[in-house]
Amino acid sequence: MESNNSERTCHQAYIFYIEKTRCIMKENSNQILGIMRARFPSTQRAQENAKSMKDCPRLVLSGTTRNTYYGIFAVRNDMRRLYAYLEDNPSVLGADVVEFTFVERVLDEIQIPAHSEIRKEEIAPCGSDCSECSLRSEFDCRGCPATVHYRTQD
Repeated sequence: MESNNSERTCHQAYIFYIEKTRCIMKENSNQILGIMRARFPSTQRAQENAKSMKDCPRLVLSGTTRNTYYGIFAVRNDMRRLYAYLEDNPSVLGADVVEFTFVERVLDEIQIPAHSEIRKEEIAPCGSDCSECSLRSEFDCRGCPATVHYRTQD
């Protein structure tokens, strides 16, 4: 029970950080913040996930507490279905549970690199291969901006 309470407290602290700081994106932007909480089978697996996500161009801040990974991502508002898929299928990430909280009323702009400024690779920094991913068609996902497979907005 104590573990669950401390995880909930940490999650609430991340939400507080986002709501109270002014290092966030413009309110009228198509982007929102997605706060991800993913519980993994082990502390080691949570730390491996954090390490694999550290170079994600959408990642603002991340960390772990025991077997739980926390990440704050700047995402497009139209990507919610993709994140719902991850909540419904946490095993895709190797997690037991994945939850997202979205922050829609963001205050200021955060410096996220433009697509043209990001070095492009075949494989995403997290290890995903966007060229083979079925979620691209299922959720109209553009892919990772850090890959050569990323589709810019038409």
